Amino acid sequence: MTLTVGLCIWRIHGHLFAVDPSIDAGFKVLGFSNQREMFLVMGHSISNIKKSLFWLLDYHPEVEKYPSLLMKHCIEHTVLSERAGFNSVWCAEHHFQHLGHIPNPAVFLSALSQLTERIRLGSGVSILPLRSPIQVAEDYAMLDILSAGRLNMGVGTGGQLLESDGMGYDFSSRGERFKNNLAEIQKRWKLALEGHRRVESLNISPVQKPSPPIYIASNNPESAYEIGRSGYGLITIVAPSTENIDEIAVRIERHRQGLADGGFGKDHAETVVTIFSQVGESEKDVRYSVEPALARVISYLSGNKVSDASGIYNCMRDKGTGLFGTPAEVQQMIARYQGIGVEHMAFINRFGGLDWSVALRSLEYLGDM
Repeated sequence: MTLTVGLCIWRIHGHLFAVDPSIDAGFKVLGFSNQREMFLVMGHSISNIKKSLFWLLDYHPEVEKYPSLLMKHCIEHTVLSERAGFNSVWCAEHHFQHLGHIPNPAVFLSALSQLTERIRLGSGVSILPLRSPIQVAEDYAMLDILSAGRLNMGVGTGGQLLESDGMGYDFSSRGERFKNNLAEIQKRWKLALEGHRRVESLNISPVQKPSPPIYIASNNPESAYEIGRSGYGLITIVAPSTENIDEIAVRIERHRQGLADGGFGKDHAETVVTIFSQVGESEKDVRYSVEPALARVISYLSGNKVSDASGIYNCMRDKGTGLFGTPAEVQQMIARYQGIGVEHMAFINRFGGLDWSVALRSLEYLGDM
């Protein structure tokens, strides 16, 4: 629900808000009646945030019968998220493992482009060291054409030794290959947009000019600074291992400082904060669904079998590094992120073999916020 200035005390979803309407840009939320710690939200409402979906599309055969159904449900949920006003959808790239079932996000996002009209389509991320930069440039130019200019080009180095080995690339040199491949992609897009049609260019070009927006994935504050200084957007994740949301604040601040030092305005590029989320009618219901799902997905992420994730769930919920709870509770958590400068959140709303109907209800709650 969007808040508007005019009253000093409001009751929304059973919670009291103390509001200072004296600020010209909007208002100041001084606190919630039942929250554990105070926070501030300056100049905008708690609903004034870009919302996106993020798909790992992890597969767990012990609870899911057909991996093909992942795609079907993912498409359905993405279409519904567009109707709910979500800004974008992001798809992770993974190979040789059940951690993700989208080996080429450009293919899947191209399919989504034909079933949607407004929502932006992001690779989250395209692992540049694993592919020919010419093929990547072609694939994503095609996606931008098919979607009428809705591509968000998320790129990264990749962090899975298994995937580098399986694709035949040296894991230790992925940083250099990433840098070279990104430069090659941008060069070919530029030449194609200028109308060059030869082997140094492409026979197609993206719709967006001068280029689709480029986002680089990193959880490192100094890398975030360099990403900003180069004028790129940042994709960062609130992982189960993230100590607290102050870590996210530092990454955002360093990215913004990099933008400024690079001569770019604050609005030139954004930070997308990816986070595990699940919203339900009661916290008990959410816990019942999320704990086993967390155990499964963290087992994949860590490479170690996790049988009981209750402690991890409690830790993530208490620290706010997982958006797990009722609509009112998750609204409070999101407001805390806004207080540290987060403007765009991508929700990992279905993971670990969660029941699709439960994930759909969570999506509806998120859309209503």
